[in-house]
Amino acid sequence: MLTRRGFGVLALAVAFYAGARLFGTFELYLMAFGFLTLVGGAWLWTLLSARGMTAALRLNPPMLVAGDALEATISVSNHSLLPSLGCGLRLSLEQMGADDLVVESPVLLPRRSWNGVRTSNAVWRGVYDLEPPVFAISDPLGVARVRRVGSDRLRVVVVPRIPQVRHFNTAAAHLLGVGGLGGGSGRGAGEFRSIRPHQPGEPLNRIHWPSTARANALMLREMEDAPRAGCMVVLDGWRASVVGERPHNTFEKQVELVGALADGLLCKGRPVLMLAHGARDEYLNLEPTPGGRRRLRLALAGVSATAAQPVGEVLARAVTHGPRVLSVAIVSSGHDPGLMASLQHLARSRVGVVLVHVSASSYLGRGGLLEEESRFLARLQGMGISLVLVGRDDDPAMVLSASGPLAPDAGPGHGMRRGRELAGWAG
Repeated sequence: MLTRRGFGVLALAVAFYAGARLFGTFELYLMAFGFLTLVGGAWLWTLLSARGMTAALRLNPPMLVAGDALEATISVSNHSLLPSLGCGLRLSLEQMGADDLVVESPVLLPRRSWNGVRTSNAVWRGVYDLEPPVFAISDPLGVARVRRVGSDRLRVVVVPRIPQVRHFNTAAAHLLGVGGLGGGSGRGAGEFRSIRPHQPGEPLNRIHWPSTARANALMLREMEDAPRAGCMVVLDGWRASVVGERPHNTFEKQVELVGALADGLLCKGRPVLMLAHGARDEYLNLEPTPGGRRRLRLALAGVSATAAQPVGEVLARAVTHGPRVLSVAIVSSGHDPGLMASLQHLARSRVGVVLVHVSASSYLGRGGLLEEESRFLARLQGMGISLVLVGRDDDPAMVLSASGPLAPDAGPGHGMRRGRELAGWAG
């Protein structure tokens, strides 16, 4: 098809032809014919060369960390007998928070190829199904262009940047020991543990027949039991409580904190039950294995603040009707009455509970807490519920680790500190 410039040249040809008809000048006829030949030749050359052109786009890596750059490798080949006058590519990355990738290849002689690498801006956390790239083959003058849309959609997974908590503080370590959970062995559920003699009454479906033949007695294959989640980590996805613009908003900070908490527990050999509150609540049982840590990152890559209702009701149902847990860590930026009632109920039920609260006021440029936020936190403190107050500029790893220094008071009169030790996690 003709570009805007091509239609402009075509309009000139028509204008010169009209002038030639009006004044009867032979030179004007030649000018009109020349412009028309230019348009027709460029269009025909572009159309023929485009038939022998192939272009491919590959993204590296297919999974990356939030804040990193996406690298795109473009391969263009000319299989025709005509020189290719250039191939352009545009890949929209707007939904990932980056500028579009725009590539222009040089002129390609017949049977030649060209490879190029382009790097995007820093990208946001998320799971993205990108629109197929658009390839455009044109002539050097920009008169004609052939557009082709790639056949495949591109999927990119951007996992959150999870801070590594190497050492929890004293109170957090006490939480890790709740229920007599020993050090993790690294084995997952269902893995082989040992061979032992069969006891009367035990099922026969796990008999190890080669060992039975050698010992001349029934031998049982013993497997690892699925570990029980001692701690549930809850991510509050109530969309009405999100403050700030992506990627620097309260929800993104919550995702980092949940990742740091759950990953720290998994590294210590403790199974974790994660609840992602959203339009559709998702539960994820994570075992202390490399696969469990990978599942955590993939799950956090796709979470979003889409819940229409506060997390309080969901939390009450999860603890009442869900699997038995010994402690609950809620990461939230909300301060609704339902959340307060649920936390109070958990504390009375002898469940270790802590609220990791991301302060909305720090995202609004205020020096102290919002009035309703301050009242909410003060009432929870009065109930004896453990609190950790996190601001916009606080490092999650420093807040949760033993080496994290206490920051100044978040505001006058409420006695809260950012980075406070997780005192009383065990209730």
